[in-house]
Amino acid sequence: MTLETILVPDLGGVDQVRVIELCFKPGDMVEEEDSLIVLESDKATMDVPSSSGGVLHRFLVREGDEVSTGDMVAELKVESTLLAPSPESMKETALFESDSGNDEDDAQCVVHGRNDIDSDKTPSARGASSVSPQSTPKMPQELDSPNASYKEDAGVYAGPSVRLLARELGVDLSRVDGSGLRGRVTREDLNNFVQQQLSTNFQESFANNQGYVERPINFAEFGRIEKHKLTKIQSITSKRLQESWAKVPHVTQFDDAEITELEEFRKSLNIQSKTENSKINLTAFLIKAVFFCLKSNPKFNRSLVDQGLSYIQKDYFHIGIAVDTEKGLLVPVIRDVDSKGILELANEIGNMAVKARNGMLSPDEMRGGCFTISSLGAMGGSGFTPIINPPEVAILGVARAKVQPFWDGDKFIPKLYLPLALSYDHRIINGADGGAFMNDLVRILSDIRLLVL
Repeated sequence: MTLETILVPDLGGVDQVRVIELCFKPGDMVEEEDSLIVLESDKATMDVPSSSGGVLHRFLVREGDEVSTGDMVAELKVESTLLAPSPESMKETALFESDSGNDEDDAQCVVHGRNDIDSDKTPSARGASSVSPQSTPKMPQELDSPNASYKEDAGVYAGPSVRLLARELGVDLSRVDGSGLRGRVTREDLNNFVQQQLSTNFQESFANNQGYVERPINFAEFGRIEKHKLTKIQSITSKRLQESWAKVPHVTQFDDAEITELEEFRKSLNIQSKTENSKINLTAFLIKAVFFCLKSNPKFNRSLVDQGLSYIQKDYFHIGIAVDTEKGLLVPVIRDVDSKGILELANEIGNMAVKARNGMLSPDEMRGGCFTISSLGAMGGSGFTPIINPPEVAILGVARAKVQPFWDGDKFIPKLYLPLALSYDHRIINGADGGAFMNDLVRILSDIRLLVL
């Protein structure tokens, strides 16, 4: 058995990250590409995979430790036979012994399945291209199709799971720059490559169709500037919203709901339940009212599929609520709102909002929504146009309620009005449908007794 040391890979410019999880125990069997530890920066988490299969000897760090690029984090017992290069690879390595003083590096390339020694390149050039995570990314014109034929990627340093995923996606791994140890192509590298190509193709299509082309500007010539990377959440949200706005034909209808009695009722409930340490907010009533509208207007509880040629009619009622967090916009989903009362909904909304702001939401808690509610009531404003959250076909925007005078035929009476904005996908919902949905919603919010019918 030979001890192999696992190092922290390149962190992309981050000085230090925290160890938040040790995924195995000493003595456990570890497969190549298995995650040994999980690291967390202020923006994202990342796994440190095992570069070989073997037995975990010990960890060199503990949970909570701060580590940097190149730090040793674990030792792995590897069968010595695994480290012995084949006779053919020994011959290939020997060809360069007179030119390179780094025979151990070339041996390691052979050990880990990297058959990338090229007689037309010097050893120093090979080293620069294989280990530098900062190398210029290749930009093919388009992704290979799943049925495309491409050269074998045996010369690429990547694990079996990454190779399998690349073949399933139809991606030539030789086009993907590896950021892992010794230039290894990780699953994240492959995912980033696919996202980059999809984004590039979409932006080119958008530019061709809409006549918009982003032009580089040197902002520094106008004054002092600072450049900041979007968080991962902000980046994903930005791409999704841009795609939704460009591909989905939005229509937005506006109306005001008179909620004077609803607000009085809500405040009375909070006074009664004060000892239970629970607060009922307006969103709980909105969710319940939206459920009734979805039930009576089923077109809003659909999703388009098959490139818009078919639709799915949903018989469940899961409603998302947009939550603003320090890292970006998140939309946790409240499930089965048809079977929950106002108090239960209010408690679940509060818990979900806290989890969202603390970064504790799981992916499953943000999937499966039928409809989204985005409320800016605490921010103010008289209204806004919300963008649909695909694959949903509608979203409700809520602004701050305002007291306005109402003429009852004899005198003006102060009434509380809630501005509403309903955006919907015009491919499946028309104006009459939108008007019917909004009329139902305004009627229910204006007379909260209708929720018990």
